[in-house]
Amino acid sequence: MELNKLTYKVVGGEIKLLASQKNELYDCIEKIGFSPIQFELDEQSNNIYCIVYFLKTDFFFLISDKLLAHSNNYELSYSPAHNSYKESVNAAGWSIVSSRFDIWLHLLYQEINTPNKWERLQKEIDSLAISFDQDDSKFSIQEFELLETKIKSLKQKVTEIGLISEQVDAFNNKLDYLIDSAKRSNKFDWKSLFIGTIVNLTITMNVTPENTQALWLLIKQVFNNYFLP
Repeated sequence: MELNKLTYKVVGGEIKLLASQKNELYDCIEKIGFSPIQFELDEQSNNIYCIVYFLKTDFFFLISDKLLAHSNNYELSYSPAHNSYKESVNAAGWSIVSSRFDIWLHLLYQEINTPNKWERLQKEIDSLAISFDQDDSKFSIQEFELLETKIKSLKQKVTEIGLISEQVDAFNNKLDYLIDSAKRSNKFDWKSLFIGTIVNLTITMNVTPENTQALWLLIKQVFNNYFLP
């Protein structure tokens, strides 16, 4: 269904919300920074005033009067909620409904703009084609010294790929930690820690996709098939 505005689907010919109330929901959507085209308002029967859907997701905001039918009391159910996927609450009056709808929009905006770190991690691993052999042996003295040399080289070269100073500082601090952790970790755990640390840094420090790609290319060049092929 092609939408150029909020589409109202009336079930049973009964419109339960006032036009002014529906317009208030519309205005809340625009105020947050969404486009109303991203939503659909579906007016229902069976004691449900309406359901506002965020298109192409399972997220919704439902307004009903199941508890006290045809009164000024509402029952709300919405997803996402604060620290939970779904929540149901009562609202005594339309002003509370409007306030809760505004809260829901903020939670929705936060949720859809939050990076999926698990998905990002898997994509990075897949794109790098790094194997994870279950090697639980420790680094020998010679292996640790070679690893330390390569990480120090990486610290020197990381300034050449366009990262801002805050990103370089955070990266180098983590590399220091990784050198120290190699003294205690087995090879499998250390490789996992290394990959996870770099991916997490690129996410939390808002490294651009271009600089992320350049960073991984630099890592491959420095390690040159040693331990991180």
